[in-house]
Amino acid sequence: MNAQLKSTNKYVQGSVWYWKNEREKMPGVQNGERPILIVSNDTFNAYSPVVTCASITTVPKVSPVHVSIHVYEDSDIQCEQIHTVSKNELDDYIGMVPHDILKQVKEKLKIQFDLDTDRTYELLVELR
Repeated sequence: MNAQLKSTNKYVQGSVWYWKNEREKMPGVQNGERPILIVSNDTFNAYSPVVTCASITTVPKVSPVHVSIHVYEDSDIQCEQIHTVSKNELDDYIGMVPHDILKQVKEKLKIQFDLDTDRTYELLVELR
């Protein structure tokens, strides 16, 4: 992973950080320190006290919305585990994911949030 940041805003899309998650335990969410990938856009990141992130896990699980990556060991970016995180909770900067990995993550987020399908007609029919 590239250890250089691309702008004066150190919280940029594609950067990997350790998240010090000390929130109340929620089902399916690991507490404690874990790596996360910032997925929110750089304009939002520059002006907001929070960033939107995807969790990174070393526990392998077959999923259509995971992207494989090597942080300190083989890991998966979990595009179904999205968190809004205060910048104050981001502990240590790890590095930047390669462009091709970020591109895969964006494609998986489209799948997770059904952003690739234009459902306008279907929604209009449902409203009638």
